[in-house]
Amino acid sequence: MKKVCTMAFMALAMVFSKEAVAQEFGGLDKSPMDMAAYPTSYKEADKTIRIVYSRPQLKGRTMAELAPEGKVWRTGANEATEITFYKDVS
Repeated sequence: MKKVCTMAFMALAMVFSKEAVAQEFGGLDKSPMDMAAYPTSYKEADKTIRIVYSRPQLKGRTMAELAPEGKVWRTGANEATEITFYKDVS
C-alpha cells in the first residue's frame, strides 16, 4: 500500500509540475548572426575565407545606446567577429 501511495504521489507531482508541462524560453536576440564565405557556393569545399559576424539592429534603440560616444565598444552586435582564412591571401 505504501508503494502504491508513493507512486501515485510521484505521478501527480509530475503531472502538475510547471517544468513538466513546458519550458520558458527568452526572447529572440535583437542582433542576429550572419555568415559570409568566398566563394559563395555553400557546397564548394575549396573555400578561401569565411567571416562570421553579428549585425546590429536598432529595433527601437538609438545608436547612442549601442555605441556611446567616447567609450570603447566592440564591433559585432552580440559576439566578436570571426575571420578564417583557408588559403594565403595577398
